[in-house]
Amino acid sequence: MITSITQRLTLSIALVMTLCACAYSQQIVLTVSGLDADQGGRVSAGLYSSSDGWTKPGKQVAGTSTAINGSGQVDVVFEEVPPGTYALAIMHDANSNDKMDTNFIGIPKEGYTFSNNAFGRLGPPSFDDASFKVVDGQTASVSATMKY
Repeated sequence: MITSITQRLTLSIALVMTLCACAYSQQIVLTVSGLDADQGGRVSAGLYSSSDGWTKPGKQVAGTSTAINGSGQVDVVFEEVPPGTYALAIMHDANSNDKMDTNFIGIPKEGYTFSNNAFGRLGPPSFDDASFKVVDGQTASVSATMKY
């Protein structure tokens, strides 16, 4: 009897773990083009889920970077993303120092872009302008062109 309960409990736990592992099978595939590959470095992208903290370091729900391969275009992939509304802030970290280098008045010295190729006038675009949806069971394909 105890063995039967243990087997059922083990099976139940295995089933729950399998369901949890499959719950967020969506991914975001970001294709960044227009890169100045001669600068080297990597493309870093931050994934944000709301306007609260949009483009602020440390406020993203996920982040990743991919080495620039010399072709002027890279794909950056975010795995296991829950369905929802997101926006991406992307930079070409040419010197791989993990920050956006700016001049003395704050203008970026490195390339940058946002999902939907959205740009603001004197700063980043709004979260709404850069946002896109991730739908359950589907891969979200997002394209952005780097601006220097």
